[in-house]
Amino acid sequence: MSDEFGFFLLLMSNGLLIGLMYALIALGFVLVLYTYFLGIANYEQFQIGVSIDYLAMIIIGGSARSSAPSSEPSSSLCCPS
Repeated sequence: MSDEFGFFLLLMSNGLLIGLMYALIALGFVLVLYTYFLGIANYEQFQIGVSIDYLAMIIIGGSARSSAPSSEPSSSLCCPS
């Protein structure tokens, strides 16, 4: 096999593999948008993700409290007296 033919096969295989990577990424985007627009991704899937996150936070010792702001203003936002 000549060097030019080997180089040609190398270029073809690299091009094919890069094209397959782009196709897989595009397929991922299409599937995500498909589930979003048709409403297939529903509450149960979100609930499972949140439950796993909650358990992971408990296991690694993080805070399991909500990070939502409270209705009371913090002392740094109040006017000095």
